[in-house]
Amino acid sequence: MIEKIILELIDPLLISIILLLFSFYYFIKNKNIYFFTASLIFLYLINTSFITETLLFNYERQFPKIDLNEVNRNHTVFVFGGGAYNKNDLPVSSKPSDASSIRLLESLTLLNSKSTLILSGRNIINGVSESKLLYNLTKKINPNIKIKIDENSTNTEQQIEYISKLKYTQIILVSSASHIPRINYLANKFNINNYLLAPTAFKVRELDFEIYDYLPSSKGSYAMKQLFYELFAFSYTWLFV
Repeated sequence: MIEKIILELIDPLLISIILLLFSFYYFIKNKNIYFFTASLIFLYLINTSFITETLLFNYERQFPKIDLNEVNRNHTVFVFGGGAYNKNDLPVSSKPSDASSIRLLESLTLLNSKSTLILSGRNIINGVSESKLLYNLTKKINPNIKIKIDENSTNTEQQIEYISKLKYTQIILVSSASHIPRINYLANKFNINNYLLAPTAFKVRELDFEIYDYLPSSKGSYAMKQLFYELFAFSYTWLFV
């Protein structure tokens, strides 16, 4: 939960502007150009798409897409919830977040008649059960899929701990590509056996820059914000879990 709070508080573009204004005031008062110059460089580096998206692109590709030749016939597919909206005016297909929908779609491509699908996650802030919403959506798509839900887990650590107590022949862990490094670390820490990683929902699908991508923008700031969140969450997990 602390990672989510930190993410909401951190905005690279806003921080850069505040720092720039402060350094400009410092320059007017002390005639020292170095702090102001450093602030300009900082603003450029963390808010420019061709830099921030390149960093995020490489972070997301630490693990390759799943090799279907390694998948056993009788396997379990575990989907990490990525957010949802419990709004009655929305159709069921619009209630999961984009990340959750893509993760679910990827999981459906990995299923066969002998597979078991496990949907996991509950939002600790608003109480929305991502797993239940994904369950309802999946049953509308295919009522015959064997599904279990884990509504108690509210973070990645709890989800991995839940997996460590399961009985299965092989398990495929499906989540966003930027989330996969943290999942892999925790899977090893909790001694998860015979698992495959299925990265999906890539935030940066290709590096194809336009001229404006070489200038600071909210797009560049967004990519840095996502990267910062994952790096912070991974560091927090490494230090305290």
